[in-house]
Amino acid sequence: MESAPETILVVDDDPLISNSIAFALRQEGYAVVLAPNGQSALGEAARRHPDLVVLDVGLPDINGVEVCRRIRHGSSVPIMFLTARQEEVDKVVGLDAGGDEYIAKPIGIAELAARVRALLRRSRLPAGPSASKVYRVGDVSLDPEAHRVDVRGREVVLTPREFELLQLLLSNAGRAVTRQHTLDAVWGTEWFGDENVVEVFIRQLRRKIEENPDRPRIIETVRGVGYRFALSAPPPPPIWYGDDC
Repeated sequence: MESAPETILVVDDDPLISNSIAFALRQEGYAVVLAPNGQSALGEAARRHPDLVVLDVGLPDINGVEVCRRIRHGSSVPIMFLTARQEEVDKVVGLDAGGDEYIAKPIGIAELAARVRALLRRSRLPAGPSASKVYRVGDVSLDPEAHRVDVRGREVVLTPREFELLQLLLSNAGRAVTRQHTLDAVWGTEWFGDENVVEVFIRQLRRKIEENPDRPRIIETVRGVGYRFALSAPPPPPIWYGDDC
């Protein structure tokens, strides 16, 4: 018995673009759902539970970045942004909102299909030979098989990319992991974006697992190298109240 095809939600207000993407993805064997605006996208995401979302940034009603944020409140579905904007800041804002990938217009359909395949493959496969191991360091635990992260006894929802990044850091707890190794391990050696994507996702992780993301004590920055998951968080600095008179 054949399994149902994976479903991809394509969100774009330009029918020429959305229809060409849909045609190409259907040729690849995916089921495709189209949404012409942000409100429709949110409804389809809630109803269809797609396996991946291809999301235009410049939508006529709700900005694509805001759509991504709302989807992220209750789902870790992989999200790929489409953007006509070339400024790096726009890409960073989209990734910071919870996106996993971005591709600039005009879109090369073959490249888009390849990126979709890679993103779906990475989201559904086990992380590796140690996938059954449950990682516990300090107040953080990560269960690869259950795809579950608990921080201080509370479950934290991560995107597939955030989950892979945290697992990489936990599996190397106490050791510095370079930015290049992080890119190769989490984004793949075929990644041709900017290294800045690592900083963006580290910032997202800190927001979700640190008590004070502005003063991280769990994910440490190793200047000039990369990042390190602390084996034990250092105590907070003392608070000085001044001398009693």
